[in-house]
Amino acid sequence: MPRRLSREARRSQIVDCTLALLADTPIDRITTRQVAHELGISQPALFRHFRSRDEIFEAVALHARGKLEQLAAQTLERCEPPLDSIAALIRELVSFVAQHPGMPRLLFYDVGSSVAASYHGPLAQLVTLQRSIAAELVRHAQRAGAVDTGVDAARAASLLIATLQGLMLQWQLSGRTLRLDVETDAMLAFWRAGLAAGQPAKSSDDSPDDAEPAERDDSRALVGLDVRPLIEAGHEPLAEILEALRCLPDDGVLKLLTPFRPVPLLSLLASGDHRSNCREFEPGCWSVEVLAPGAATPEDLLDLEAPGPLERILVATAELSPGESYTARTPRHPRMLLPRLEERGLKFEVYDELDGSALLHVRKPA
Repeated sequence: MPRRLSREARRSQIVDCTLALLADTPIDRITTRQVAHELGISQPALFRHFRSRDEIFEAVALHARGKLEQLAAQTLERCEPPLDSIAALIRELVSFVAQHPGMPRLLFYDVGSSVAASYHGPLAQLVTLQRSIAAELVRHAQRAGAVDTGVDAARAASLLIATLQGLMLQWQLSGRTLRLDVETDAMLAFWRAGLAAGQPAKSSDDSPDDAEPAERDDSRALVGLDVRPLIEAGHEPLAEILEALRCLPDDGVLKLLTPFRPVPLLSLLASGDHRSNCREFEPGCWSVEVLAPGAATPEDLLDLEAPGPLERILVATAELSPGESYTARTPRHPRMLLPRLEERGLKFEVYDELDGSALLHVRKPA
């Protein structure tokens, strides 16, 4: 008697089967009955795992997004020069599409409809993630002197992703006879030639959405950003996170709340000058701490009994020179300490963690 599959294994099998069918079958011709038949199970058995065809397509899109995010993280972890990382990311994406030729069908199907299908959300998030990563890597290249600072990084990334989408559409329309690898290399060479020529250049007519980010805000060293509502609404928050990081002072800390461990973000930060760590408070709630390039690693005072943390902080902050800062993790909100810091003319901020502990940042004015 055949071994009965677990719920997760059966769902994965249904997703893989649907993705394989998409390679040669238009979306509007795929039915739950067809998927069930391909797997040798009954339609009611399939409905125990997915309630509708669109729910299956959404699971396929989420599966693809997860795989591509994993590939992006692995590519970024190699810490190659920024433009080489972009080329590697694009080639990994193209290779995935070549292995799963049904993906362009999901990406382009009825995309202009006024009522978006449920599976468009994960794919739209994926496109936004790719664009945001590419834009940030172009900025890394600008800081390294490999790309002129007059190039508009956001537009360069948008044009790259748009060209890639056009290439995938041409490949699909050609009956997949187009040499994707050859055309991808030509596209990347064309794009890099544009960067070398200083294009696309920044424009004085940029709208606020396209303008460069605001200058750093030295008045706020601890910044909290909860991106869970953005993700719940179907938005990819990487652009907002990177904007918040660019506004941090050099000794600042960004505290993120996310519904999962943001692997591509952590890899992207590791390829630059930021340091980060993350921990899971509870299922569906991760805290990610990102330290700006000039921020010191917070001193861990969590295991000290009172008044140990207060005494240690008072000693450490008494030794600060003008303009210097100190950061510490405390077992709880340091209410008794704050008036003492104020008496000394020190500037301070406190971020309360979900577990009741706190992060304290103290700076001595210059």
